[in-house]
Amino acid sequence: MFGFHRWAVPNGFPEGSLVDAGDVPQSAVANLLAEVDVALLPGRAEYDQNTRLLECLAVGVPVIASDKTGHRDVLDSRDLWPLTEQRAPLGAPIEGTDGWGESSIDEIVAHLEWIYEHRDEARAMAAVAR
Repeated sequence: MFGFHRWAVPNGFPEGSLVDAGDVPQSAVANLLAEVDVALLPGRAEYDQNTRLLECLAVGVPVIASDKTGHRDVLDSRDLWPLTEQRAPLGAPIEGTDGWGESSIDEIVAHLEWIYEHRDEARAMAAVAR
């Protein structure tokens, strides 16, 4: 077990429920992402537009992303699922972390459930965002 698997299995993900694509050449990323049902990007801070977010948008994957920092530059579309409920900033203030916060698990689950229950509509909305 490497990377995410090392964390996921002990935290309740069934063995074999995740696929590790390994090192993927850039030329194959679009084909791999086209197989994804939804992209979840709840990061606290992005200094720039998130490359993975832009790649997911480019192939029409529904994107759930924190409405923070660099993501905010992209999340002005009604066809994305922004995470707007942010908990208070992290612990003690650290220089350069203004605007950082933790995304709400409840909001993440609500977006995931909606996309799951409305797959065709979510794909159509993602296609518009593309």
